[in-house]
Amino acid sequence: MERLSGGLEQKRQSGPRYVIVDGPSDGFNDLDEMRFKNIIFTNTAISYKGGPLVLDNVYFVNCTFTIARDSGGQRFAKSILQTA
Repeated sequence: MERLSGGLEQKRQSGPRYVIVDGPSDGFNDLDEMRFKNIIFTNTAISYKGGPLVLDNVYFVNCTFTIARDSGGQRFAKSILQTA
């Protein structure tokens, strides 16, 4: 997980398959301006205000959401609620 403005997005050859973020997770529950890859959020209150966001292999388990009522928030809600 990293800020989009950080420009890191480095290719890593090893490391954990997934990182689990469980609970309030201060600092990680605001999704705006972030890039998340191989993350499982559990029991977490998630906030999204419609800003830039990249999710790659991200799962939400037993989470609650506060989502902006705008086009960005609607796209986000549709994408996480659609079935595979």
